[in-house]
Amino acid sequence: MTLFRNARKLYSLCVLIVLFFINWCCCMTEQNYAVGLSVMMIVLCFSYRVSDYVLSRLKANKVLFFATMVLSMICFAIPYLNSLFHVFYTIGIASVFYPSARLLKIRKEEWMAMDKQMIQERILKEYN
Repeated sequence: MTLFRNARKLYSLCVLIVLFFINWCCCMTEQNYAVGLSVMMIVLCFSYRVSDYVLSRLKANKVLFFATMVLSMICFAIPYLNSLFHVFYTIGIASVFYPSARLLKIRKEEWMAMDKQMIQERILKEYN
């Protein structure tokens, strides 16, 4: 995902399709305002700019990531907020596998200066 922008778009689209399917299942079992709120959040994230911003901010800011995970656990504890739990938890876990801004900066700066093998080795070193 660090080398191609289309791979990041596909990743965020797959996460949103999974969330949309989960919310459709929640809507069929119980209809409440939390399902409507979570569907609106997902529809808002279908714009790649918004989903990229959300995933990269959660990846960069550990406090925001932790707050999202705590909020998802609170939503899990409240029976009628189950669909919001799925949204917060899935987006939080998806941000773990999203490339950080530092990795994207390395790729952008050194794309012309190095060959692809050296770029991949440096990116793998940054992940570890």
